[in-house]
Amino acid sequence: MLEEQTLDLEAALVLNDGLPRVDVLLTNQAGHKFPSGYPARRAWVEITIHGEDEEPLFHSGAWSPETGHILGQEDVAWEPHHDVISDPDDVVIYELVLGDVNGDPTTLLERAHEHLKDNRMTPRGFSSSHVVYDTTAVVGAALLDPNFNVDAEGQEGSGTDRIQYLLPDGWDTQGSLTVECTVWYQAIPPKWVAPMLALQGDSLIDGFRQLYAEFAPLPERIATTSFTTVIDAVDEPVMADLRAWPNPTRDGAVRVASGQPLGDYVLVDATGRTVETGQCTHSLLRLNLPSRGQYVLRTAQGTMTLIRD
Repeated sequence: MLEEQTLDLEAALVLNDGLPRVDVLLTNQAGHKFPSGYPARRAWVEITIHGEDEEPLFHSGAWSPETGHILGQEDVAWEPHHDVISDPDDVVIYELVLGDVNGDPTTLLERAHEHLKDNRMTPRGFSSSHVVYDTTAVVGAALLDPNFNVDAEGQEGSGTDRIQYLLPDGWDTQGSLTVECTVWYQAIPPKWVAPMLALQGDSLIDGFRQLYAEFAPLPERIATTSFTTVIDAVDEPVMADLRAWPNPTRDGAVRVASGQPLGDYVLVDATGRTVETGQCTHSLLRLNLPSRGQYVLRTAQGTMTLIRD
């Protein structure tokens, strides 16, 4: 049941809508949140993108078979929810994160006071307007994710989450591209037993420490998918006569200039969603990028990528 009736997993390459990316769709098949039960349990997405030479262009969610750690997460208190990922150090982890009375994350149940994060996959039909939502609430950045438990019409209850992985700069736009995607489940992450293993002088803990060393809490594969596609060409941003400053921008404010009036323009985010449209009869356009990430600006004078750090 864990491997066959928990999640459906799909992945697709999107080239000419927004920025080139891989879209990953997860659908919860359980009748409850996943993972559920003891709050240590977590699931995460590992994705590897290979070019024609089989060298990895992008790898998010890699883990250590010796320790069970997600690589790069050993010293991270907790990873926020992600909708769009462009940095391989960012990982989509579905989990419940507990906080103590000071608002600090804790893995000790007797110190738990609040939820700092709960982006566990919701079941189909899950609604924030239900009378028991207060005990099963989504907490954290997943609340702002337009693809979390929302269908194509914007209605709650899909039991899905869609993640966009942006292809890295400098990837070869021709040839073959191979994508491998796996969802892993882990009942006892290393950080949940670390406080106990740090204690010394207790025979029961010493015995558990020996067992834990012999049987590392390796994850279980929940779902996996892969595909290889041959790419003929991709529409890349054409700088033309455009220039922008500051780019990247920290506060979102950016000015775009050209030698001629910019005319009709469209600003889309990395996933192809329209952020702003308009007409500029001058050679200078002022924009405000609403949140961190990459954007594509299309004008009569050309197309360019804008970045908010």
